[in-house]
Amino acid sequence: RTITLPAVASANGFNMILFSGSAHSHILKTASNSDTSLEGSIMHNANAGTPTRQEVTGRKQITLTNNPLVGDVIRVHCDGTNYFINGDVNNAVVLA
Repeated sequence: RTITLPAVASANGFNMILFSGSAHSHILKTASNSDTSLEGSIMHNANAGTPTRQEVTGRKQITLTNNPLVGDVIRVHCDGTNYFINGDVNNAVVLA
């Protein structure tokens, strides 16, 4: 389950919420020919009860894996240059 974000040139003001409805690995990524990046942070609970902030800087892809749960959420906003994200998930995400 992969979601490819639209080109930023046509996405100024774009908002999206990725709300996981299954415990599968979901991928959120920029277009392969895009110069834009994903910026922001993800809060996860991989440390058994201690919320941890995972920084997302200059990335092209976020994968919900390592025990994703129904209800994991990532919010996305575009300012016409980059995509800004923040999220709350069960476990650390894989960044690429």
